[in-house]
Amino acid sequence: MQQLLTVNSDPLFEQVRNKLKGSIVSGELRPAERLPAQTKLAKQFGVSQITVRRAIQELVNEGLLVAHSGSGTYVATTDQTHLKSSSSRSVAIIFEDITGGYPLVKPLFAAIREQCKEANYILQFIELPRSQNGASRICDMPDLDIAGAILTSPFDVSLLAAIMEKKIPHVLLHNDMANGRSYSVSCNYASGIMQASMHLMAQGCRDILLITAGQERYSAGQMKLGFELAFAAMPDVQCSREVIHASYEEENTYDIIRERLAGNKLPDGIILASDGMAKAALNALLQAGVSIPQEVAVVSFGDTLKAHDTPIELTSVNAHNEKTGAKAMSVLHQLITKRPPEERRFVIEPELIVRASSLRK
Repeated sequence: MQQLLTVNSDPLFEQVRNKLKGSIVSGELRPAERLPAQTKLAKQFGVSQITVRRAIQELVNEGLLVAHSGSGTYVATTDQTHLKSSSSRSVAIIFEDITGGYPLVKPLFAAIREQCKEANYILQFIELPRSQNGASRICDMPDLDIAGAILTSPFDVSLLAAIMEKKIPHVLLHNDMANGRSYSVSCNYASGIMQASMHLMAQGCRDILLITAGQERYSAGQMKLGFELAFAAMPDVQCSREVIHASYEEENTYDIIRERLAGNKLPDGIILASDGMAKAALNALLQAGVSIPQEVAVVSFGDTLKAHDTPIELTSVNAHNEKTGAKAMSVLHQLITKRPPEERRFVIEPELIVRASSLRK
């Protein structure tokens, strides 16, 4: 696989990460192979060890590397049998920014990897960052010899058009673009946020804030829809509401909550689009001495954190992302093997898991 590098203005750790990723997917770094010491890599790339350490951590989070305490960092072995087989077919996950994008990729990719292993596919990762005019750099996409592709949200239509022009079987992940030729698999974000909103109203919250992703994301629009549907479903409850579009970066959420605290504009219920964002919100609230959930009830989306990851057990919408990943790969396999499913749109239903951060009654 040809490795795609970001532009030179990108942070150094991203450039190191992309070079290491290219070595992994190309087979230059083989499964179970130990990476050189961080000092050696820092010298090789001409960067600091801190930069190398962050790049390696990103790849560990993606599941491409595995860190063993006291032993070192190794290439993940999940796809080892596929990488050794020249007759294996390849499928690609194409995304714009894995680190700054959707925070629930780990369970998604783990499920996709497992499906690839069972069907004897090589799994490739292709990053196509957006250019300054907002379009994906399609010119950077190599003439891939792949059996199929999974396109993660967000993506622009020019990318989808290029995939369709190449007649590559594809599945849209976390998108439901209905063009009559594509297949999509997504979580029912609207249902999840509707459950979360109605739960907060049932707990007595009357001023609820939804902090979701940027407006360009499919999930953000669906979450906003679910937010409005919840209030429409409970017309007798007099409740004010507000939506803020932000990034998935925890620092961004922390700053938003701190600004609210400074301006005395704190709601009594907050819903956040990811567990990382909720963790940042909890930290900001507790540092300010806010009582949770008595003063502010908090609900998150994803349900990926363990009990000890947050100071208070977090109420969260379990998005069942492992099911989403498995379904996306299953549909793609059907398309590759010329057995297209009758349906074109598949929706995974989420489930609200109530815990201490929102339970007032």
